[in-house]
Amino acid sequence: MKYYVLKTIEPYKLDYSRFVESIKKHKRHIEEIYNPEFGIKILATAAPSCYANIIANSEKFDVCLGTEFPAKLFSTDYENKSEVKKKNVLQYLQSVGDYKIDTLVTDHLDDLPLMNIAQNNIVYNPNQFTVEELSKSAVTFKSRV
Repeated sequence: MKYYVLKTIEPYKLDYSRFVESIKKHKRHIEEIYNPEFGIKILATAAPSCYANIIANSEKFDVCLGTEFPAKLFSTDYENKSEVKKKNVLQYLQSVGDYKIDTLVTDHLDDLPLMNIAQNNIVYNPNQFTVEELSKSAVTFKSRV
């Protein structure tokens, strides 16, 4: 569905600031993103870049890697999630001369490929299924609410 919505709205060059403003009430305070010890802060998300970039900028991320407007026919790898997200994050880190993920903060099991390579994982609101899947994959993590 995201593919078709993005394909439909792309030509209109909408101002997404109002949308971002409307979802601020759902914002979760994640203390780790404000930690000044981290050198590079990446917002890697399956959310569309058209508004994820606004969020990343306002939250002082160094870069936003989101789902771009589709430029071709539908393909399963157009969305920035799972293995695609991992590939994009690693390409970015390599481009800036860094080759590791120190701390990954997520609320979704789709980030398992990244969790497998991160040194520290923080998972917000994991449900029982997520906990079991992470255990099966031998992924260590800290849980946050």
